[in-house]
Amino acid sequence: MNISSILSKDFAALVERLDADGFAGRVLSRLRRVERRRLIVVGGAGALGAAAAAAQFQPLIRAFSEAAPSLNDVAVGAGAATLDLGYAPMVMATLLLALAVGATALIAPGSR
Repeated sequence: MNISSILSKDFAALVERLDADGFAGRVLSRLRRVERRRLIVVGGAGALGAAAAAAQFQPLIRAFSEAAPSLNDVAVGAGAATLDLGYAPMVMATLLLALAVGATALIAPGSR
């Protein structure tokens, strides 16, 4: 018997013993539980954020419309006609909230 065959037998015995102890399975189950908790926390925070954003949607539209009153209607041809752009502040508020949701999606688990 040479040293390589002795080492091969020893390593094979160690591999059999370590495969049967279930260490990898225990570690993976713990990681899955942590990931599940993280997903629940991030989902809950997202739901609270969505509720807060929905509550602030009308004041946000009002703020855009007061900050830039020219967005509400535009006079065309020296006042001969007006173009109603009443939805422009709503579109701006929607885009702002969509940007916030997109930024959240970039950091949410599973997005990479």
